[in-house]
Amino acid sequence: MLVRYYEARCDYCGRTLDYFERVHPTVDDIKRIGNIMERGRIFCNDDCKQNFYHDINLRRRQNLKQYR
Repeated sequence: MLVRYYEARCDYCGRTLDYFERVHPTVDDIKRIGNIMERGRIFCNDDCKQNFYHDINLRRRQNLKQYR
């Protein structure tokens, strides 16, 4: 019998946070295991969340400099 497992990973560092058997994890499941979920993204801690948004802002600013 095949069983499907869903893996919750941090969107910044890629660390595996938890596995869910047969059921896609919901927002409550992610918060229950003690992780941060914001705007559909999963983060393992506040540092990863802040670094993720910091890197996005840097990329956006660098792209705008190309067209000046």
